[in-house]
Amino acid sequence: MAYRYKNIHELTKELEEFHDIEFEYKKKQYSICPVNGIFAVGGKEMESIEYKTISDLVNNFKINGVFFKDIITEIDVYLH
Repeated sequence: MAYRYKNIHELTKELEEFHDIEFEYKKKQYSICPVNGIFAVGGKEMESIEYKTISDLVNNFKINGVFFKDIITEIDVYLH
């Protein structure tokens, strides 16, 4: 069963602890992998994008033109 973040702080805390996160949004799968201080975001239908900070990722990553920070509570999280 999928988990849903209650707020953005839950997600940022897990990223601060370097947890990999796999999630689904509108039936498409994505992952966030923190590696060596870089946060790589990828999915089956997109090229990987690297962000230097959690803030950069949360504020600039978009899915279908929507900022990630605006859909945090709508994603289905399968690994965190």
